[in-house]
Amino acid sequence: MKKKQAKMVKKPASLKKDMAVSELAGMVARGFTEARKDLTGKIGGAEERLTARIIGVEHKVDLVRESVNELTFESRKMRTRLENLELKVFGSVQTP
Repeated sequence: MKKKQAKMVKKPASLKKDMAVSELAGMVARGFTEARKDLTGKIGGAEERLTARIIGVEHKVDLVRESVNELTFESRKMRTRLENLELKVFGSVQTP
């Protein structure tokens, strides 16, 4: 009986390696795509929450401004009344 010699076939082995590399490249590309989608969603959600908080802070600042304006008006009004009383009682505005 004759011994059969095994032939070395390089093409299937290189095709298998190429396929593995292309599969790996596809996996990496899909990973980047998924990561981008996740980050886009998280950034969008954070942006919405930040916008809502900024609007809330702006509203509170407006309320504080209104309160300061009211207090300023009341203070001026009280000062004027005091000066009027001093004019009636003392004939002039008293200075401390």
